[in-house]
Amino acid sequence: MKLTQYLVPERVWIKVEVANRNDLLAYLARQTAGCALVPDEQEFFKLLIHREEEMSTGVGRGLAVPHADPPAMKSTFLAAATLASPIDYQSFDRVSVDVVFMIFGCPDDTSLHLRLLARISRIARLPGFLDRLRQVQTTPDFLRVVEEAEQSLAPE
Repeated sequence: MKLTQYLVPERVWIKVEVANRNDLLAYLARQTAGCALVPDEQEFFKLLIHREEEMSTGVGRGLAVPHADPPAMKSTFLAAATLASPIDYQSFDRVSVDVVFMIFGCPDDTSLHLRLLARISRIARLPGFLDRLRQVQTTPDFLRVVEEAEQSLAPE
């Protein structure tokens, strides 16, 4: 499984301008609803906020992986963004976030959701990967960096 199987150009946003975590989550919910992937933007936003209230999805080193499983979702999708400026995300390491991968999944396929989380975690640990994503200026460049990183990993 590769991230690029679930990540398409329409769901990658570069240098997003947001002031805080809630603004980011609202932006992601709005954009995914705009792609006709999320049936109810407000419901999805509430699910993302609820997940953050349980425990921050800021996983460290400036990376956040917000995720939710809206009941109406029929399949799992991945989205990603870089931020114009880092924001406080209440990450466990207290490093501001500027790279985001978001999983919005089908409640009936939690195993795929977990495999995507694991893959993001694995690829994010590659030396220089997050820094390369921070430098991209276009969606195709973002996808190229992800693809190159995945090629350097052993197959699953």
